[in-house]
Amino acid sequence: MCEELGFIGAALILCLFALLILRGYWIAFHCRDRFSFLVVGGVTSLLAVQVFLNVAVVTNLVPCTGISLPMFSYGGTALLIQLFELGIVLSASRDIAVH
Repeated sequence: MCEELGFIGAALILCLFALLILRGYWIAFHCRDRFSFLVVGGVTSLLAVQVFLNVAVVTNLVPCTGISLPMFSYGGTALLIQLFELGIVLSASRDIAVH
């Protein structure tokens, strides 16, 4: 997808990932119980590490690891698990008290 859109498309995708990760940590810090905090923080950290490693491989900072970019992989199982994880984060976000 980034090949067609060029630099602007790649920057937009990275900004959207950054917003998703920041929002995940915001949800984690506002969870009511410790278990939800740990689960949401872990899922968000997993997503952040996958994005960081993929970008590092593409820019030749680290050797090839085989980790795909979340939501953009060719395999159906990886996408299914990532959507399941984001569903857990979404479920935990319903318990946040609105100020």
